[in-house]
Amino acid sequence: SKSCSSVPHSSNFGLGGSGKEFGGAITDLVLIPFAKQMLLPLKDNTNLVTVASLSDNLVEAWKLVGIELEQNPNKSVLILGGKASSISLYTATLAKHMGAKDILFMDSDKTRLEKVEKMGIQVEEIDFESSKTSKRNNKRFEIVSDCSGVPAAWEYGLRSLDVDGYF
Repeated sequence: SKSCSSVPHSSNFGLGGSGKEFGGAITDLVLIPFAKQMLLPLKDNTNLVTVASLSDNLVEAWKLVGIELEQNPNKSVLILGGKASSISLYTATLAKHMGAKDILFMDSDKTRLEKVEKMGIQVEEIDFESSKTSKRNNKRFEIVSDCSGVPAAWEYGLRSLDVDGYF
């Protein structure tokens, strides 16, 4: 935690050496100070796989589109999928459910494209690593979310950003 004055700077729970005195990632017991304030109880029948990304990937999706869409849900969103595939899927889902007016999801993975298209989101297959160009390369978006991990996609995202856009 970088903003909490009650624990050492950069404390992490369950992350080995950088976790200070709170326990490692592969351990039966991890000490969570202030657990009452930091943990949420789960029902016994909760599938743990379904909640595993809540503390990381879903939060990242919130940072990529949620903050801006909360202020104005009527914004256009471009999501560039790729190496951070789960984050791109969470981002697309969040943008859709927050009411973004125009969403385009671009990726080279057909399975992810099919999943996103089933949500009613426009998709376009593109392989940034092979430098194929998009047929929509002159469209501008108010929010661009790059989950690709590819420099060419980053550049494409910047070119696709509206004048006062959020990247």
